[in-house]
Amino acid sequence: METRSNSRECDKEIRIARADIEAIAATVAKELTSLLANKRWLSLKEAAAEFKIGEHRLKHLGKTGIIKGFQDPDSKRGDWIFDRHSLDAYRERQAGNTTSIDEKILALKAHVRL
Repeated sequence: METRSNSRECDKEIRIARADIEAIAATVAKELTSLLANKRWLSLKEAAAEFKIGEHRLKHLGKTGIIKGFQDPDSKRGDWIFDRHSLDAYRERQAGNTTSIDEKILALKAHVRL
């Protein structure tokens, strides 16, 4: 009798442990998905799609220093990458129409209208 009781308790503990592991795995998966979705550096296509800015415009903004964007040094094809934080700040400035003096100077030099 005692062996059966111990066996049942063991099975119960295993089920509880399995449920805990599955819950932890689900949490980790959710966090990883969130991290990957919010990665800092975006490709040209990702940045254009997410921020609704044309690819040519993004390259121009990167070249003029209005946003952080440049050709990826690890890319053999010369692919462009863009900083998400810089793009967020650019859109925030557009929404609030608050452009820093540095950005205004860069835009004037590049003949870009902000």
